[in-house]
Amino acid sequence: KSDSAVFADGINDWKFIAYTATFSGSGNITPALFVDGSQVAGSIQSSLECTETKGALWTSSDKLYIGCSNNAGTASNLLTGIIDEFAIWNVALSAGAIEVLFNSGLPIDLLKDKDDYEGLTENLQAWYRFEESPSSAVIDHAEISEGNLQGNPTYSTDVPQ
Repeated sequence: KSDSAVFADGINDWKFIAYTATFSGSGNITPALFVDGSQVAGSIQSSLECTETKGALWTSSDKLYIGCSNNAGTASNLLTGIIDEFAIWNVALSAGAIEVLFNSGLPIDLLKDKDDYEGLTENLQAWYRFEESPSSAVIDHAEISEGNLQGNPTYSTDVPQ
């Protein structure tokens, strides 16, 4: 959820956000940003600075921070909002696969093939559903790595409808 001006629908509306990065082999990455299953205008995408050098950071052993910045190992710029169903793949998903994932706002099982999401389950690297009871542990449903909640997050049973 967001109450940011970027999402003018309001604070109580869930938004499905997807970002893909395709390496071109010429030193650049082609980014694509999707909101609610549809790719957004190129002007927004072009503001996302992407190079293969920056992409290499994603393969480092640094901890991944979701909903904030990793400032030398310390969480900063914390998101004010709710995050649910965070996943990472080791391939750029097609627009069709992202539309299947959006599924009109209702979560799907990322471990099962479905329509244009066919064959992508093996590329799933992390899937945090954030459906655990309030605790500091977060289960990776892709069963690759576990996570920990930081910054005093609040647990919510609010879900898209």
